[in-house]
Order: sequence, then C-alpha cells, then structure tokens
Amino acid sequence: MKSVLKKVAPVTLVLILILIITGIASCISKSKEKTLAVTGGNENYISLSETLGGKTFTYSVSKEDLYEKLKSQIGLSSLVTMFNKELLKQEINENTNKSYWDSVEESEITKAIDEACYGEKVDVSKLTSEEKTEKEEEFINSMYTGYGYSANTIYDA
Repeated sequence: MKSVLKKVAPVTLVLILILIITGIASCISKSKEKTLAVTGGNENYISLSETLGGKTFTYSVSKEDLYEKLKSQIGLSSLVTMFNKELLKQEINENTNKSYWDSVEESEITKAIDEACYGEKVDVSKLTSEEKTEKEEEFINSMYTGYGYSANTIYDA
C-alpha cells in the first residue's frame, strides 16, 4: 500500500500544481483583456425640456444609453454592408460574365462618392476650396454619426 502511495502522491502533487498554475495564468490573462466602457455612463449626455399644456416634460439620454444604441446600430449596419458586398461579388452579369462588384469602374465609384459628399447636382470643379472643405467635413460628420465611420479609419473593400 505504501508503494502505491509513493507512486501516486508525486503524480497527484504535480497535477495539483498544474491546476494551480493554470488557474493563476487564466486569471492574469483575463485581467489584461481590454473592455470598452463609457466613463460616467449614468451621467446625462443630453437633456431636453418642453412645456405642453402647462406641464413640463424632460427627456434625458445617458451616456451609456447612447453608447449602447450606437453600438447596436453600427453593428447592424456593418453586417448589412458585409452581406451586400458578398452578394454583389456573387451576382454574375450575363452580358459581361463578371460579378457586379468586379464590373464597377473606378470613375463610377468616384462619381458616387462626389455625389454623396458634395450633392448630386453640384459641379465640384466650380466649388471654392472653402466650400469643398465645408462639404467634406459635413459628409465626414454625417458618416461618423450615421454609421460610426471615422475619417482616420481604413475599411476593407
């Protein structure tokens, strides 16, 4: 019986040490994970008041509520964009035998971007540099607030 204990005890001790080391390593690695959080999440981001029929109504949106809403909308928008991209790559034009994605010309893309940025009926060559800058900033801000896109971020095509 003592010979069995002499053989089992070291193995058991090694297994216990492995479990302890694995547990410690797991805790350390989890503590290094970055988690996005909103500072002051319960604080109001915006608060509006209006008076109707002699009663005052106040509407408030906290930072956390705004963050969660934007996060879910941007996630859905990104998913729809990904699906559209894949569908456009798979749909084959019978006349050209190319996917729609592959048959779009660079000039068409530039034209669509200019129309989205400056307006459909605007001749970009006639805009002053100040007008161009103003329109571009408006466009970038609308892309950021509407879709979460940043001017400093590169997205896959």
